[in-house]
Amino acid sequence: MSDIYIRNEREQQLVQYALELAQQIDKTAGKYDESGEFPFEHFNYFQRASKHPLK
Repeated sequence: MSDIYIRNEREQQLVQYALELAQQIDKTAGKYDESGEFPFEHFNYFQRASKHPLK
């Protein structure tokens, strides 16, 4: 673990999962920024993430 704020493996998993979510959102964020539409699909990512079993 290279970040001094990450104290254990569980926190590392949480950070990794947050980075994966950010990458998914990044793929379509520009489309929503340009169109002004609400990014409903991003909330689907968060809904699925809430069911993700963190150890």
